[in-house]
Amino acid sequence: MDEGLDQDAEYVGDNGMILRSEYVRLIEQALHCLGYPSVAEQLEKESGIVMQPTVATEFRSAVLEGRWDEALSLLPQLGSQPGSGDASAPRFLLLRRKYLEAVAAGDTAGALHCLRHSLQPLDLSARTLHGLASQLLAPLASKQSEGGREGMAVDDGDEEPRGGEEPRGGEEPRN
Repeated sequence: MDEGLDQDAEYVGDNGMILRSEYVRLIEQALHCLGYPSVAEQLEKESGIVMQPTVATEFRSAVLEGRWDEALSLLPQLGSQPGSGDASAPRFLLLRRKYLEAVAAGDTAGALHCLRHSLQPLDLSARTLHGLASQLLAPLASKQSEGGREGMAVDDGDEEPRGGEEPRGGEEPRN
């Protein structure tokens, strides 16, 4: 048998640099993507290497279906990779999506609850919180402008301050 394909080896390949379990997972994923799920399942069964842990599958399904509370409850079970940065980042991303979907659905009470009780305790910057809050106010401002109240622009704080002031109306640029 070829040394690169040894069933008991932890590493495979000509130089023994590819972790066998990761290689099998990659093949399983490719088989699924190519439309061969039964072949991928057979490989998983025979190799004993699960492509994706059950909790990861449940998490993925919850996210794709917009079940944010379920996704948030599964997040701690997924763990985090060492050196992957801030552990609260995935939580923030899920909560932001939950908040924005509530805003889009017109669920003001749900959006406010998420903003006050879930996002604010994450110790986000004031700029981030103000930007999120402005999303809630934007539909209100557009409804008011449709009713004849124009000029009620909402500043979401995304614009950076400029170093030099531009000339105001009637002033000539300085040389």
